[in-house]
Amino acid sequence: MVPLAPWRPAAGLEGLPLLKRGAEAEIRLGEFMGLPAVFKLRVRKPYMHPRLAERLVRLRTRREARVIAAARAAGVSAPALLAVFPSMGLIVMEHVEGPLLKEVIDRRGLEAGGLVEEAGYNLGLLHRAGVVHGDPTTSNYIVRGVGSC
Repeated sequence: MVPLAPWRPAAGLEGLPLLKRGAEAEIRLGEFMGLPAVFKLRVRKPYMHPRLAERLVRLRTRREARVIAAARAAGVSAPALLAVFPSMGLIVMEHVEGPLLKEVIDRRGLEAGGLVEEAGYNLGLLHRAGVVHGDPTTSNYIVRGVGSC
């Protein structure tokens, strides 16, 4: 087993394909214990004091993991958590195959109405569980079971 140091990705993580790089994290695709997985690694802000950055990354990683777990418990179709490493800012979760809801809507137009209703239903389940998404756009929903558009 490779030791995991704070602020350093696990050995080999940097070699995994980058799916997306945002302001807060890098999303990479790989395997975890033989399962297809997404690795979400929060990046440290170079302008922040290291202790503050470490504390914020740890706090935000824990909070996000709790929200994902609460969403699943409420019946929301959210990815399963496979592992959480707060000190690294790393969440490993199930890889969900499928296009973004935005891509399906762009391709199918009004025929995608049922999928939009399902997204709204899931958003309602989140709210009922006391979770506020913050950015519930069609670019933040993956449509399971639908091939590429």
